[in-house]
Amino acid sequence: MSRPKKRKKLKSIKTLKSKSWKLMSEHVRVSNIVGEGFNVCVTCGSVRHYKEMHAGHFIHASKGSFVSYDKRNIHPQCVKCNVYLGGNLIEYTLFIQNHYGPETVDELKQLKNTIMKRADFEEVIERLTGYL
Repeated sequence: MSRPKKRKKLKSIKTLKSKSWKLMSEHVRVSNIVGEGFNVCVTCGSVRHYKEMHAGHFIHASKGSFVSYDKRNIHPQCVKCNVYLGGNLIEYTLFIQNHYGPETVDELKQLKNTIMKRADFEEVIERLTGYL
């Protein structure tokens, strides 16, 4: 007589959000390395090692929103710009407009209230785990 298979316990949404954001943050910083492990802050131009940089959001939203994982919305920022200057939004807006086009600001704003589901977090984790 065989035993019934145990169901694999699903990870909580909180755990999935945490893991997906950790991977996304590292991906943004690693994929924007210039030179030997350094990033350039997109808002002030300061150069720091990627481990000292933040993955700063242009549009801030909960980690459950699609905009929080849109690569056009997340870039390396120094601690000063991301934390102490609240994202340095004037400079960040100029960067987004120059880098992606002026329509991108509105596109990202529309994504702010679009909520991710379990499968979306799992897809981010799977995609970025293979990348890093």
